[in-house]
Amino acid sequence: MIDIETANSGEPTAPEGVKTFSQEEVNQIVSRRLAEDRAKHGAELAKREQEFAQREAAFQKQELESKATARLTARGLSPDFLTLVDTSSAEAMERTLSIIETNTPQATKTRLATGQRVSGLSTVVDPIRAAMGLK
Repeated sequence: MIDIETANSGEPTAPEGVKTFSQEEVNQIVSRRLAEDRAKHGAELAKREQEFAQREAAFQKQELESKATARLTARGLSPDFLTLVDTSSAEAMERTLSIIETNTPQATKTRLATGQRVSGLSTVVDPIRAAMGLK
C-alpha cells in the first residue's frame, strides 16, 4: 500500500537498491558526455576541413597552371616556361607571366609566326621551308 506520509510530502520514493541522481549530478554527467562528444567530433571536423583546404589549394594551382599554359601558347611561347611561373596566386601568376613576356624577345614571336625555328638566341631557318621557297 501507499505510505500516506510519503505521498503527501511530494518527494518521490525509489525502491530499495536503485540509485537515484540529483539534478546537479545529471547535469554534470550530460555536460561531461557532451564535452567528450564535441572533442571527438571537433577533431574529426578539423581534419576534414584541413583535407578540404588541401584539395581546394591543389585545384586552384591546377587551374592557374592551365591558364598560364594557355596564355604562354597564345603568345607563341613554349609551355616549358610554365616551370618559371609562380602559380601560388592569380596575382603572382600575372606578375611572372608579364615578366616572361616582356623579357622574351619580340623576335621570337615573329620567328615562330613565320615558321622559323628558334634555337637559343639565334634563328635557324627550316631547310624544308627554304627548299620550297617559303620564309
